[in-house]
Amino acid sequence: MKQNWIDAVKGFVIILVLFGHVEIPHLLHKLIYAFHVPFFFIVSGFLYNQTKYKQYHFVRFFIKRFKAYICPFLLISLFFWLCEIIQGIPLTSWQDILMSNRLYGYYRPLWFLPCFFLSHLLFYPAFKMKSTFMGFYFVFCFFIAVLLNDLYRFKPYYFWHIDISFLGVVLMYIGFVIKQKNLLDKPISIPVIFILLSISFLLSYNNKDINLYKHNITHIDILIIESSLTTFLIMYLFKKYVVSNHFLATFNNKFVFCFNFFMNAMIIDLFHISKSNWIVFSMLDLICFYVVIKLIKAIYSFLNQCHCYNH
Repeated sequence: MKQNWIDAVKGFVIILVLFGHVEIPHLLHKLIYAFHVPFFFIVSGFLYNQTKYKQYHFVRFFIKRFKAYICPFLLISLFFWLCEIIQGIPLTSWQDILMSNRLYGYYRPLWFLPCFFLSHLLFYPAFKMKSTFMGFYFVFCFFIAVLLNDLYRFKPYYFWHIDISFLGVVLMYIGFVIKQKNLLDKPISIPVIFILLSISFLLSYNNKDINLYKHNITHIDILIIESSLTTFLIMYLFKKYVVSNHFLATFNNKFVFCFNFFMNAMIIDLFHISKSNWIVFSMLDLICFYVVIKLIKAIYSFLNQCHCYNH
């Protein structure tokens, strides 16, 4: 059973994602972008159930992940496309939507879903291999990620951000190792935590601005080290000191980051507030999402009760 602290820490980082999509100070933006996308790959690897999925044949695994990531991607894209029709603005090409590359406006956060889907498909074969070959497979994925990142200077269209998907496989493996080695249960003193946080900060600060959506990755090796270290420390601190938090756990929802830019546009239209007023804008973002999520859950619960009553 998934631990409550996992929901809380994922919700916390999703809130940081919301902050990262408004005009926050550059240093804060830089630090958030240095780890927030890798975080979700690492946590996914941490939660990967090797025993369960090793018994799955590929088609079953594919369908399960397709329902989890590609179905929401297509349905939400269709919703945004209908919104463009209603608003009378130029329609986004379905070719661009299905490629999930260089999307803008409402669609922009959706790039992560098909990319995440590909990472899971690439991660799956590793546990069908003999242990002696598994390490070579992840090294191979790392070098493919480096190669594709280097080739991006020619501005190719990478289907579903497959370059980031290979990087995601490496990050998922790091998360998997954290779980296998029980690293979150090892005692770490406060001074050591402070030193590790300082190292992570210095690596993030000295690395160039990172944006995986835009393929802005200067040093993949530094990105992997600092994002893994930051993610590990955040997970460690949440597991030890937070345990559970209902408010944060509420934001552990695909709906939040998928509809982030849509919600931002609604806030600008309704409240006439600029993203440059980032503190007020972010607070409105949190309040609106919290209310909408609670409302959706209440409606779902009511309909479920009606369904049970009728039967």
